[in-house]
Amino acid sequence: MTNEPKLQVKSEGRETPQGPRRALARGEGKVSKPFLLALAMHLLLFLMLFIGVHWQKQEPVAVQAELWSPPAPSAAVAPQPEPAPARPAPEPEPEPEPEPKPKPEPAPEPEPPAPPKVEKPRPDPELALAQRRERERLERERAERQEAERKAADERTRREAERRRLEAEKKKAEEARKLAEVKKAEEARKLAEAKKTEDARKAAEAKKAAEAKKAEEIRKVAEARKAEEAKKAEEAKKTADAKRVADAKAAEAARAAEAQRAEHVRRMMAQAGSGAEGSPGGSTGAASGAARGAASGGAAGAADGAYAAKLSSLIRSNTVFQIPAGMAGNPRAEFQVTVMPDCSVTTVRLARPSGAPAWDQAAERAIRRSSPLPRLPDGTCPGSLTIAHAPREER
Repeated sequence: MTNEPKLQVKSEGRETPQGPRRALARGEGKVSKPFLLALAMHLLLFLMLFIGVHWQKQEPVAVQAELWSPPAPSAAVAPQPEPAPARPAPEPEPEPEPEPKPKPEPAPEPEPPAPPKVEKPRPDPELALAQRRERERLERERAERQEAERKAADERTRREAERRRLEAEKKKAEEARKLAEVKKAEEARKLAEAKKTEDARKAAEAKKAAEAKKAEEIRKVAEARKAEEAKKAEEAKKTADAKRVADAKAAEAARAAEAQRAEHVRRMMAQAGSGAEGSPGGSTGAASGAARGAASGGAAGAADGAYAAKLSSLIRSNTVFQIPAGMAGNPRAEFQVTVMPDCSVTTVRLARPSGAPAWDQAAERAIRRSSPLPRLPDGTCPGSLTIAHAPREER
């Protein structure tokens, strides 16, 4: 306990005691202001504790708040009493002047009464402890909140970095995929071009081989035809030679027979007498002419038959025609054929149709394939011919 000083105030020569007891005596029956302030702080603290405990039942929300306690009222500083005004110094007495009446000294001004000293309220230990705990709790909450915010910021930073990393990997994978697609397309294009080139090469080789094969076949056909023509020419020559020999023999036989008949007639005429010599001569001439005509006609018919058989055989060998099953009879088509001096056929005209257009066309093709035609026995070529041709060989 500190001893409170006693203040004495002089007023008009009387002392008035001032002090704590007097102040308390004047304040009896009234509630002091510090007490009301402390009570309000306790109520506010209990309300905040209740709200804080109630909040703990729910998901805590980061809220930053600061609680400031009002500072304790400081004791009013007692103002220093104003010093009493100094008494004015007596004026010097004037020289040889009559003494005036002495002025009355002014009464000293009374000192103002000192204000009552306000006692500093004693701090409530429970309130201070509660305030300290509240400050510590708020400090912990602020630290926890800052830590949570720091962790949240770190988590956001980590997630952002992870997102960027995933985006970079995705972009890289997409670029790699596009590059692979471009590479695959390029490889496919190269393979297609290579296949196209290879197919073109094979097609060219196949075409070349086909052309070579066709040329070889044409050459073989030409050679076979040439050989056939040579064979036919040889056969025709042999036939012509045989015919000349036969014709010569026939002519020789005819001449011998004619000579024999003439000799026989001469002998008979000689025996008949000289008077009838002219008539038998005419008869002999006529007979001889008839004999010679008969002999000559027989030789020409034999020659024409041989040539007709040779020509028919040649045309038959060049005929390509499949006889239909429903074809009745053996329809014949006649053609007028014009022949050059070298025995080559120039025109073939259908003079009499067979009634079967397919056979008419096949017969015309056979005649044209038979060009050049065989020569006559005398080595010449006929200027024109009438050729009759049927699908079945006539016997």
